[in-house]
Amino acid sequence: MVQKHKPTTLVDINVNKIGYNDEDDLNQNDNSECETTDNESPLSQEQPSAQSNISNLNITLLSISSSSLSSTTTTPEVHSSDESSNSGSDNESTVSTPNQDYTPLLNSQCTDSLKISNSIDLTKFTILALVGKGGFGKVFQVQNNESQKIFALKIIKKNHIIARKSVFNTISEKDILKRISHPFIVSLHYAFQNEKKLYLVMDFVNGGQLFGHLKREGILTEDQVKYYLAELILALEHLHNNNIIHRDLKPENILIDSDGHCILTDFGLAKEDVIEESSGSFCGTLEYMAPEMIQSKAYGKAVDWWSIGVLCFDMLVGTTPFEHKNRALMQDKIINEKPKYPKFISTTARSFINGLLHKDPKRRLGSKGATEIKQHPFFKSVQWRKMESKEIKPPFIPTTNGINDISNFDREGLKGEHQQRDSFSSSPMLSSSQQAFFKNFSYVRSPTLNNFIPSNQLVETKIAL
Repeated sequence: MVQKHKPTTLVDINVNKIGYNDEDDLNQNDNSECETTDNESPLSQEQPSAQSNISNLNITLLSISSSSLSSTTTTPEVHSSDESSNSGSDNESTVSTPNQDYTPLLNSQCTDSLKISNSIDLTKFTILALVGKGGFGKVFQVQNNESQKIFALKIIKKNHIIARKSVFNTISEKDILKRISHPFIVSLHYAFQNEKKLYLVMDFVNGGQLFGHLKREGILTEDQVKYYLAELILALEHLHNNNIIHRDLKPENILIDSDGHCILTDFGLAKEDVIEESSGSFCGTLEYMAPEMIQSKAYGKAVDWWSIGVLCFDMLVGTTPFEHKNRALMQDKIINEKPKYPKFISTTARSFINGLLHKDPKRRLGSKGATEIKQHPFFKSVQWRKMESKEIKPPFIPTTNGINDISNFDREGLKGEHQQRDSFSSSPMLSSSQQAFFKNFSYVRSPTLNNFIPSNQLVETKIAL
């Protein structure tokens, strides 16, 4: 009997790993965690604790390029409904420096100065509806008054991320998203601030979470799984080529756009400058966490490929391969046991998953780069060029009534909230030294960054989905 997917958060909004809510302790709804052990933060002097608290806010329909401004958490627990999330930093495992599979699109032309806040501010947008609420703020559906385009606006309270020692993680997430342009990764369009809050304007994705789709369907067919994984592999390949690892890949952090394509979100636990394996943070969602991370070993890009293996198993079987109610026993299973498959899982799918779930990251499928994964027989029918250019029809098209539609959001936890207002609140004013943390926060996306340029080096294997 197929086990249905279990909800991992109360709020169906994957907006960020954003700590705790002013009024509500959303820590109980958080599934990701990250215990920081790295000392790369430029704000480390101001942050006596290496651990910061973050609450994962799961939003169904928002794909925010900075899809989440997260903070790190001090609780080493993940992916169970009643756990908090930590965020930290770390490094790579076996994959490497940028290769030629993509032309990295780094934003060399981005404007990053406090002056932007004078030209881009909240008055440039009309708030339409509240679609998410988390530890450090709220997420609204908004409309640009000039272009009439619909966006997701995430609002983060400065005093909260300072108190939770999450300033570095918040800024790091913004910095990652402003560099990246990819069809299957959420885009950050603007970042601005006032005396008390930070504002992130991102893509509004209203097709729902992959998690919600899995919960409804129970399991997916192998062809459906192949399609979603192909898009996610292309997204991760782009990140890895830019030496970025995500570290929290799971169904809650994957949105489906109105056309049925995957959008990877929530970069609150992501890390930049991952070139070689190095010691890192205990970070992510336990069910999807690689054994080397659990064992506090040096790790790198291969942790994301492990998560792809867990996700593949989850979509095909309806549960994660090492699931257990007891977290300690789950960790032991991840480190020591092999996955057990139902009889209906094909030999090719088993081979693919086993390769991704190899305990040794240096021997894991993908350790030599994404091309190794794309050439596996599981993807023999995939036309990678067409997949990347969205020429292949998705297996599922969500029901939406235009870009303004928010019906795919689970807004049950938002009852009683004002749906069209961002209150300035009674937050205390920050000191000049605290405001200095956010000196270069403001950002306007360069038009050139919206043009994703795939390389001519993509591996082409024939497949018809």
